[in-house]
Amino acid sequence: MQKQEAELIAAATAIINARHRPKWHAVGAALRLRGGHIVTAVNMDAYVGRIGVCAIEIQP
Repeated sequence: MQKQEAELIAAATAIINARHRPKWHAVGAALRLRGGHIVTAVNMDAYVGRIGVCAIEIQP
């Protein structure tokens, strides 16, 4: 594994550890921009009645 890959994994792991809530977050991600900045996020399931609002559920 290259250093840049390890940095992305570490960043994704850090955001999961910082933001994880059981039954709310299932995925953490890290993305390196062209300038080198790393952006991190976790997904968040949201339900309005019986409608799910999540990219996984609305993908084509």
